[in-house]
Amino acid sequence: MIKKVLIYLITVSLLFITRPDILRAGNYYLALPVPNFYSGKIQPDKVFETTLAILDKKDDEPPAPTESGLDKIQIYLEPILETISATFKTDLKPDWIEAVANKNKKNIKPVLLKIIFYDMKNIFETILNSRSEPPATLKVLLSLAYRDYLFLSPEVAEKIVSAASGPDNDKEEKGVMIDGEIKKLFRNAYLALGAESPYTNTQPSPPDLELFVKYTGAIEKKCLSVFPNFKPTQKTKKAKEEKKIAEEEKK
Repeated sequence: MIKKVLIYLITVSLLFITRPDILRAGNYYLALPVPNFYSGKIQPDKVFETTLAILDKKDDEPPAPTESGLDKIQIYLEPILETISATFKTDLKPDWIEAVANKNKKNIKPVLLKIIFYDMKNIFETILNSRSEPPATLKVLLSLAYRDYLFLSPEVAEKIVSAASGPDNDKEEKGVMIDGEIKKLFRNAYLALGAESPYTNTQPSPPDLELFVKYTGAIEKKCLSVFPNFKPTQKTKKAKEEKKIAEEEKK
């Protein structure tokens, strides 16, 4: 009994780190045959991690022997961008190409963070489209969305802190609070996919997808409050082409 309680407490405090099924997340990520899901051969979180490492590297630091350039990263971002475009009708590829072409890391990172946000949204959608899957599988998928958020997490606090310059430090604390609230919403969304009791051997409660949508919707809303530029725009590839044609006609 004591052992079960300890396991439960550790699970709640380190929700997406200690669970053994989370360690197998990559297998589900690449294997689930659900609509509008990622079809690449490398997990998006690995692509994001590598790209952020390149962006965060100081210009005077030599590149690692195995480090790819930003121009090569697009090969691995391609299936992610295609999935985002198909699911949300939001084409982020032109933004990425333009940012990389300018070779300004400060302009590239916001585009990457936006891609990460939409990948997280796509996983939420995938969970809803996979409601016939076992709850354990859905929870593994949610852990992947949480991985995405962990890339955004430091930026949430940084954005608020940047806006809190001056004697008033309340906004800095608010940034930490928003980050904590989002992580709590992830825990609640996790439990909505089937709560388990440490005191009995009974099966987990069935997923409450209505509650899950409520929590994930709140996650998206809080992220957008910090990153308003993540909201969908009409700057799709087609719209840009039409704008270019209109400008040429004026000439």
